[in-house]
Amino acid sequence: MKFSTFAVAALAAPFVQAAPTDTRELANRQTKPKELSMMYQPILTIACLLPPVQPEFYPVLQRYTRYAVASLATFVYGFGTCKSPPFGSKLVRKVVSDIVNDTQVAVFQDDAAKEFIVSFAGSSSLQDFGTDFNFFFMPFDTAPGCTGCQVHGGVLKGWRSVQAGVVQALAELRAEQPSYSTIITGHSLGGGLASIAYTDLKANGVPIKIAYTMGSLRVGNQQYADYTDKLSGASDTQLGTLIRITHRIDGVPGLPLTPMGFVHTRTEIYEQDTAPILGTQSAGTTYRCFGQEAPDCNKGTATGFINQDHLVYTEINMTDGAQCNN
Repeated sequence: MKFSTFAVAALAAPFVQAAPTDTRELANRQTKPKELSMMYQPILTIACLLPPVQPEFYPVLQRYTRYAVASLATFVYGFGTCKSPPFGSKLVRKVVSDIVNDTQVAVFQDDAAKEFIVSFAGSSSLQDFGTDFNFFFMPFDTAPGCTGCQVHGGVLKGWRSVQAGVVQALAELRAEQPSYSTIITGHSLGGGLASIAYTDLKANGVPIKIAYTMGSLRVGNQQYADYTDKLSGASDTQLGTLIRITHRIDGVPGLPLTPMGFVHTRTEIYEQDTAPILGTQSAGTTYRCFGQEAPDCNKGTATGFINQDHLVYTEINMTDGAQCNN
């Protein structure tokens, strides 16, 4: 059984400080200011005159946020079961690593949407805590053409511990339903695992439609970020197929630090709150950011490690079993 996210937060918080911001380095990597989030069409903005959000995008973010936390609901609060997964889907596969890594993946099948949703559970045990802080670079040598790619050692080991099981599960499921799309999602450490899984699987010919991460830590160096951006098709005019969601002062996306060589990929969707105190998130406070590390998005606001903004995304509590009781 896993420990709670709050226990991990209590252990981690005293040892982690806010990431320093080098505005010159950030300016070189941001291509233009953030704008209120839109789907696939670029919208021109000027200072203080931001365009309205396209309302159809926000429910998409909420949908995959629900699936991201559904893995935690399955393995922590459901003790390996998920009585009633989101959107009338069903839990069709569980992939669990050895006790050393404690990495867990839930695969849901949504017949109405014709999707398989691969959800990586986030930090909730002492083993996960160790994975988070095993941030020494390791070579990422299984993606063809990813020359010089180095990634977070703990996250890579976690992915390797479940990789064969995930590949087998997807092969079996696609054989049963060849017309279904595959979506990857994850929150916190699960977001980092989802990111590496997306890059590895997609680069090796596994058909991944899109991936969504929430509050993901940084997982790779500049070569890895550039390779993944190219693989996903992310640019100023295209969101690409790896969407990275951040929330206000959430400190986890600020780690490991950029001076250590870690770089985020595009595309960042940044959530602010509707009010400074007791506010919530909405389409009207959700922005699309430009470049790999935008100073006017989470990079400029990230504080500490796990905090209140890490525990809520798109108005959804990321730390309970509600997503298995829909």
